[in-house]
Amino acid sequence: MIVLGIEGALGLFSVAVVRDEEVLAVTAIPGTSALEGGLEAIAGTLREAGIDPTPSAASKGLALDRIGVGVGPGRFTGLRIAISYAKSLAQAWKVPVVGISSAELVSQGVFSRLGERDFTVESLDPPIQTPALAVALLASSREPAASLHEVRADYGNHTGPKVPNLRPPIR
Repeated sequence: MIVLGIEGALGLFSVAVVRDEEVLAVTAIPGTSALEGGLEAIAGTLREAGIDPTPSAASKGLALDRIGVGVGPGRFTGLRIAISYAKSLAQAWKVPVVGISSAELVSQGVFSRLGERDFTVESLDPPIQTPALAVALLASSREPAASLHEVRADYGNHTGPKVPNLRPPIR
């Protein structure tokens, strides 16, 4: 299974691609550059890994199976950018998205220390280069969430619940 991991909530914007448990490529840029350089970081990481994310590449075994994204808690702007990229790319490439909690990563002992300045995340064993790598590895073992929504003919014209009049009658 080939997974693209995207993480932006923990102080840097990082991207990783894994196949099963093998790390194919990892990239990290400062979190302040996520909006301007995030898509290029994703594209560069996919190129380095030799992965074609388009649905037509599935027959060659080079297509993504899913996208994992860190869903926080963490820095609001980086979190918002990473989730927006993941959702948009997943829709365009027709792959599922798996959300991974930053708190879950820490509580499971994936990180013993988060390094914001030197872009290094120390793990218990072996070292994890970026948070996105941990996100990608966990996302490969998770089931994507799904929801089904009904679009009704009266969509937008719903009157809502009836609120009872609680005032006593005036005499």
